[in-house]
Formats: sequence, structure tokens, C-alpha cells
Amino acid sequence: MTSAAAGREAAFRRCLYLGTRNEHDATEAVFAPFTDDPLSRLTWFLAAQRSGLAAIFDSRASDACVLSGAVVSDLVRRLDLDLLATGTTVAEVTPTGPLDALAVDYLILGSRLGTQALRLRLFSGHASDTIPAYFRAPALPQLWSAHCVALDAIPPDSARADRIIEDVKTGFALFGHAAAAQKT
Repeated sequence: MTSAAAGREAAFRRCLYLGTRNEHDATEAVFAPFTDDPLSRLTWFLAAQRSGLAAIFDSRASDACVLSGAVVSDLVRRLDLDLLATGTTVAEVTPTGPLDALAVDYLILGSRLGTQALRLRLFSGHASDTIPAYFRAPALPQLWSAHCVALDAIPPDSARADRIIEDVKTGFALFGHAAAAQKT
């Protein structure tokens, strides 16, 4: 068993959650200015999401088959429309990688879940046409469920499990870089 895998529980999905919790929390802290003041920080948040999602997706291994491919294409299209409407230019961040396909899916599909939670918190009671298109993207729980099945098929004590954990940490760092790069 590798050192990163020592003491892991049986289900890799839980191991991944626990093994990247600090990075997840740090990423949420980076976006706290938006959740604290959504009206004045909306374009910054949207630009950071656009930059981060694109960098994560572009960091996937070249031959990787990801569940989130169509999702990220839709999200980027929605973000581009929202940002075009405000005249905001996105500062792109350099992809890194290659990232394992399961790490890419974890970050993109997990981000979608987080955005759904933000929509409920920040836009509850708003007319749909007043909510940015990014927040109106469908939740797609069936993709998250399929992703969870794929994660749980990974042996927690494997080298691939260790790589996925490290790749998810790298992806969270990309979101942080994307947020720092935005001028809005």
C-alpha cells in the first residue's frame, strides 16, 4: 500500500473526498468574496469559473474519455454568453496535466453540484430570465451517479487512486489560479 493510501476506507469515493477536503475548503474560501457579496462580485466569479473549468478540462490526458465533456462545453458556452453580456474579458490560466479523467469529472461535475447549491442560496425567488445562464444549467444527477460508480470501482490502495487524489488537488489549485487571474 502506498503512503497516500494508508488508512483509507473501502470506498474510493470517500477516500477522495477526505483526501482532498483541505483543497476543497481552500477553493471555497477563494470564492468567499462572491458568496459574501454576489452582486458586486458576479462577473469576477463567472470569469473565474470560465477560466478554471476550461483549464481543468484542457488538462485532461489527451486520450481521456470523460463523462463531463458535454457538460463542460455547455457550461463554457453559458459562461461566455453571461460574460459577453457584461463585456467582461476572461483571463485564462495555463492548463496543467495530464489529469486523470476521473479527476476531471470529479472537479467539473462536483462544481456543477456546488453551483446548483449556490443558485438555491443566491437566486431563490428570482425570475429565471434574471438568473445568469451559468446558474440555469441542468443539475444532471445521473452523470454524478455514474461518476460515483466509476470512482468506487477504483481500488483505494492503488497507484491510480493516489494519482486521482493528486490530480484533484491540482484541479482545485487551477480554480484558485483562475480566481486570482481575474481583474473584475
